[in-house]
Amino acid sequence: MVAGTPREPEDVVRRVLETVVRALESGGDPFAVDVGRLFEELREALPGLREWGLTLDAEAVRRLAELIRKQEEWVEGRVSTLSLGPFLALVKLAALGPRELALELLKAWRPAVSLDRMSLSDLLKGLEYLGSRGPRYPLEPGALEVPELAFEVNVPDLESVLRNVREELRKALASRGRIPYSELVRGDALRAYALSVLCGEGYASLEVEPLSGEVFVVPPRDGEYESVAVVLKGAGGGTRAKGN
Repeated sequence: MVAGTPREPEDVVRRVLETVVRALESGGDPFAVDVGRLFEELREALPGLREWGLTLDAEAVRRLAELIRKQEEWVEGRVSTLSLGPFLALVKLAALGPRELALELLKAWRPAVSLDRMSLSDLLKGLEYLGSRGPRYPLEPGALEVPELAFEVNVPDLESVLRNVREELRKALASRGRIPYSELVRGDALRAYALSVLCGEGYASLEVEPLSGEVFVVPPRDGEYESVAVVLKGAGGGTRAKGN
């Protein structure tokens, strides 16, 4: 037999009763006592109890019932506190003035800010490291010289392109009612940009055929608009924009 284990069933019941009474009188957490385990000990001791032990067993069961009621009250109190807590917090916030609210925010604010950047010290360390390595191959005179590149920048006349597209658009809509987008743009990025500007200014609208997916330029229409993405086919550039 294991040392410390009660030899008589009445001793088991008495120990259970003392444990429950101690938990009730302490007023602490009622869930600190394993009620299920204590009931199991009483069940195992019940067949061997003598007559006077049955009275002790009944008292232990009554005390366990009180402990269970304490557990229910504890749960109800916690639930009411959890439901009332947010409401009280909102009431407190509503009662605070702007200054008090700002002070409470400063007290509770714990900003997390991280800034990673190269400092002058880091740059000097990198320069020192590169200098310590030295050139892998001997450099010829003038090897690090960068030749000057001479090129001309051809800046198209955007106003002229816009004016030409607007005139072509006016004539096409007046005579045909609508014109294919590809026919008016001709694969030219500048003409496509000019047409986009004209549509935004209300000179025209775009219409997409549901079945073929072909895009047409039509007279301006009322209602809500949405953006239409059109893929240009052909070489881009502004050198082909000419007036008619």
